[in-house]
Order: sequence, then C-alpha cells, then structure tokens
Amino acid sequence: MYNFHQIFGVDNPVKLLIVLLFANNGKIIFEGLLSVLNWIVLFGVEVIMKTVEFVKDQNF
Repeated sequence: MYNFHQIFGVDNPVKLLIVLLFANNGKIIFEGLLSVLNWIVLFGVEVIMKTVEFVKDQNF
C-alpha cells in the first residue's frame, strides 16, 4: 500500500485540496490576489499622500 504522501506528494489532504484549487482556479485566484494587492498599494499611496498633505498643513 502506498501512503498519502507517496501518492499525492503532499502530507495532508488540506494541502492536496489547496493544490487542486490552484490547479483548477490558479489563474482566477492569482488575478484575485493581484487585484487585492493593487488595491492595497493604491490605498496605501493615497493614505501616504493625505498624511504628507496633513503634515505640510500643520507647519511644524
């Protein structure tokens, strides 16, 4: 009998599920992650700009 690791190359079914999800929907997941990262970057830049403007307005 082969054990789970030898058959699938992963130690547990959760990893297998993740691998299968990425195999089937990898492109969708990847694009989703990219759009989220893109949003975070844009949001971060916006916050930094507002902070810079706020600090400038304070005239320390």
